[in-house]
Amino acid sequence: MPRLTWMEEEAADIFRVLTGWIDIETSNTVIVNALQAIFDLSAVHPRFRDAVITLLKAKLETGSPTVKSRCKKLLQKL
Repeated sequence: MPRLTWMEEEAADIFRVLTGWIDIETSNTVIVNALQAIFDLSAVHPRFRDAVITLLKAKLETGSPTVKSRCKKLLQKL
């Protein structure tokens, strides 16, 4: 659970930044942590849930073994 409470507009900005990192980063650590962060954000802001599910499923197909493992874990929590 996030430690801070974000307004909807702030949450949307954070979501955009994190998904941008997921798209351009080559570091699995950054990608896994960004996936976890947007998953946690979607728990507080449910409007992102569908986008998170789509992103997790996509990374489950194309990600590294580390990323795939985290995606499986997060999808099981839904």
